[in-house]
Amino acid sequence: MARPATGSARWNPKLACWEARITIPGVGREPVALPNVPACVVSPSSPPPKCECVSCAQARRVAKLVSDKARGSGMVPEETEETATEWFGHYIEVHEKLGNTTRGMFGDWNRYAASYIGTTPPTKVKPEQIIALRNGLTQAAATKISAKRAANLWSDLVKAPLSRAFTDDDPRYSSVRVGPASANPALGIKPPVTTAEKAEDSRGRQPLMPSHFRKVLAVRHVDGLSAADVIDWVRLFIIAAYTFVRPEELYGLRCGDVDWETMRLRVRRALQVRTGATKRPKTKTAVRDVPIHPNLVPLLKIMCHGRAPDAALVPLATNTRDAEKNAAMSRRVLLAAGITDSVLLEGDDDHMPFDFRSWRTAGCSWHAMLGTDSWLLAKWAGHKSPETTWSHYAKEGPDALKLHGEPFPALPEDLLDAAPDSGGVLAFWSGPLNNFANLQCEGRDLNPHDVTR
Repeated sequence: MARPATGSARWNPKLACWEARITIPGVGREPVALPNVPACVVSPSSPPPKCECVSCAQARRVAKLVSDKARGSGMVPEETEETATEWFGHYIEVHEKLGNTTRGMFGDWNRYAASYIGTTPPTKVKPEQIIALRNGLTQAAATKISAKRAANLWSDLVKAPLSRAFTDDDPRYSSVRVGPASANPALGIKPPVTTAEKAEDSRGRQPLMPSHFRKVLAVRHVDGLSAADVIDWVRLFIIAAYTFVRPEELYGLRCGDVDWETMRLRVRRALQVRTGATKRPKTKTAVRDVPIHPNLVPLLKIMCHGRAPDAALVPLATNTRDAEKNAAMSRRVLLAAGITDSVLLEGDDDHMPFDFRSWRTAGCSWHAMLGTDSWLLAKWAGHKSPETTWSHYAKEGPDALKLHGEPFPALPEDLLDAAPDSGGVLAFWSGPLNNFANLQCEGRDLNPHDVTR
């Protein structure tokens, strides 16, 4: 006898997203994530039972649609054998015991694979389902994730697991083997991205050097924009560079996240770029406090003056659907500043064109130029290790100061109109400003280039 799969919706605080609970009593199916449904309006972290807000109602509707889609007719026989989701859970356990990293893999499975093959037994997954899954990753690579990320997901969720599920000779994974290699439903199916697309995605971002940034600070006219809009865009880019947080973290910042006593910015949330839904930052390390440079304090006081703690710190950045617009506007402002470097504006074989995330690269590079301690910079950037910071974000060293001048300059007065009294802003940073050789934090010398320490 079959049981109905209603797809009840439940909020998962760990993943910070809704899930469709399409489990069958006595069988035990894994839930399917609904990452595009916004959090509850009434209580984002803990929706009350039977809440009637627009988000909770949407979650229930989408959960039912996902359930029906995943189950076909919306009914599943009680005697159904182990599903692909259940099998993948066992596969992860074996994979981890063999010394491999599995962090985040099950969450990725729920986001990108479960709705296509999650409730189908591995031995009954058809090539058409794998193609649909592949097409979903291809679409995600065009809108939400990088080509490299799509390729990694294809390998972690499809190619590698299925090659081990359907193998003729791999004793390490014998406990999760379900059939011969010839039965692998992913055989011959092309990946979601091409080698050329991955190469395109692997190009590095470029920082904006302080000498160029000072020209950006002087921009007051951009074709097609009002004077007020230009000011707003320049302010946005200043905050993006001086705080060097990830774009989605910048979108999630609220006025209440500014700690005026310690002069630090509390990074505690992010917004999904496509949906605007609130989520946790990228990793545990990304939950952090970022010191506020004293030259940024007057501008932040303007942005927060007279506004509620839960108001967006940078209103211009809250429309996350305009993420591409932010990148294009970054280049428009560079042109308006008289910066015509073709590599910055168009990119080349090794560099991406300057985009909105490049402001983060700029801020990290400026700290590297000042000699900021590598581990401290990684902590401020939300990275687990300095290797990530120096491989992808810190592009210059102290020698660049001679060519490009001091970074994090004081801001022009007309960007700080009606600024409140900014007394006491040097509570964290030592003087003279930007002299990291003299800055002491927790008793540690922050100049890694001092070979005498």
